[in-house]
Amino acid sequence: MINYERNYYERDENGVSHPAGYSSYGSNWRDFKTQNTDFIAAYGLSGNILELGGAYGFLAREIPCTSIDISEWACSQSEGRVTEEDALTYLPTVANNAFDTVVGLRFMPCLSDAEIALILPHILRVASR
Repeated sequence: MINYERNYYERDENGVSHPAGYSSYGSNWRDFKTQNTDFIAAYGLSGNILELGGAYGFLAREIPCTSIDISEWACSQSEGRVTEEDALTYLPTVANNAFDTVVGLRFMPCLSDAEIALILPHILRVASR
């Protein structure tokens, strides 16, 4: 299992980062952060939105949404916008059609095939659109 703590998101004091983490974007980090704004505009996101894998809360900074992430460290950097939750245990507790839309930018690649098989029915069940 990947450790989604600080070195996944930022380089450590020795310049080392997780090879698949956010810090691997290097100089493209600014472009990476603005992708959420483009996503919102392209898909017209509105209503009651659940974001899976919210990290620093980039989407939650732009639009009102419920945002969760498994990383305690990332949530601590989100200025209160993201709640620490494991989507695999959170989603089964959510009522049918509780959200208009469920988004997970860069979320599914973090899951194994078995986890995707478990979580996808719940995503479809809790999203009304």
